[in-house]
Amino acid sequence: MNGFTVLFRSTCLSIAFAFLALPAAATWTVSVDGSTPEVTDGHWTIKLNNKKSAAFVSTDGATTVLDMTTLNTDTDLYPSLLGYHAFYGLSSGSGPATVRLPDSVMTLGAGCFQNNKTITEVEVGASFASMGDSNPFREANAFATFYKRGDAVRTEGRVEIPANVTTLPESCFYDCDGVQEVLASGVVSLGHSCFYHSGNVTNIVLSPELHTIGNSGNGVFYQCGKLRTISPSEMKLTTLGSDAFRELRLNHGLDFSKSTFTWLGTRAFFGFQAKGTDGTTHYPVIFPKSLATVNDDAFHGYNGWNQIWVFLGDKPTFPSGGSTALDPQGNAGRRYFLVVDANRYPAWTATDFTPLAEADKALSAARALFGGGG
Repeated sequence: MNGFTVLFRSTCLSIAFAFLALPAAATWTVSVDGSTPEVTDGHWTIKLNNKKSAAFVSTDGATTVLDMTTLNTDTDLYPSLLGYHAFYGLSSGSGPATVRLPDSVMTLGAGCFQNNKTITEVEVGASFASMGDSNPFREANAFATFYKRGDAVRTEGRVEIPANVTTLPESCFYDCDGVQEVLASGVVSLGHSCFYHSGNVTNIVLSPELHTIGNSGNGVFYQCGKLRTISPSEMKLTTLGSDAFRELRLNHGLDFSKSTFTWLGTRAFFGFQAKGTDGTTHYPVIFPKSLATVNDDAFHGYNGWNQIWVFLGDKPTFPSGGSTALDPQGNAGRRYFLVVDANRYPAWTATDFTPLAEADKALSAARALFGGGG
């Protein structure tokens, strides 16, 4: 074996070992003991209030990844909660970009990432079960990606909620412009303002058993200017809150025929449009037989398009007398398509409305627009 061969082989082995010697996971040590210990890995310092609730303390700025996955094994501390305002209000560059929570954390505390301008990605672990009571990511403008370790593939811009999580609390993703898609197949209840002003989200997937779209506050989907699809389009709601679908521009209809809500909140469909990507197909919104009351401005605020409404029950009452609930703003040439039985609803045959068919025929035609569903 000549000298060149020995040098070549030793060089290759050195390179190979250099690639194999990957950085080890951070080792956490207790830096402040007692009922509220602080732990550090040399770069990050975390406080554990009552040894249960984790909260950010400081960083030396040497890395952007806060990896807490080894916290349990290193320190024998098992925080179950990411604490109230744990990362609240961190300005850009003043904290981590990526947070990897330990398997012990089950719940996000109120406002834990609220008003945070630095965190873009959160990874949760095996025990995670709850997004908490309120505001976990409210106005976290940089935030974009969320997933469960070992359960979902990280995709930038996608929030993938673990299937065992059933509720997204009020203002959960309020003003989160980094989020482009939300997959939440286990979620059956949405708190008010849940997606409010998340201007870049285009697709939201929820549970077929979704029953609550929250009331009060800002509308759940209001000011989601790029939102085009919500699945499933057939919903079994017991509650449909005010401003819920306000000013949405969906590419499909909505079928509430199996829902049981009795009232329609103020501005629930203010400025709403269900129109195909071809620009000409108009899709229906089908309301349940249970609907009894339509509140002010529920269908107000259109801008020259036609919208198909299907009412399956008796004509609902209007607290304001109907003057604003159905007001098309009086502009010349503006029309609604209202799909009802003209004999049952003579008051709705005024010039603002065009009855298209008897109710049973209208329902069949409207459902056909969903692709033939029964």
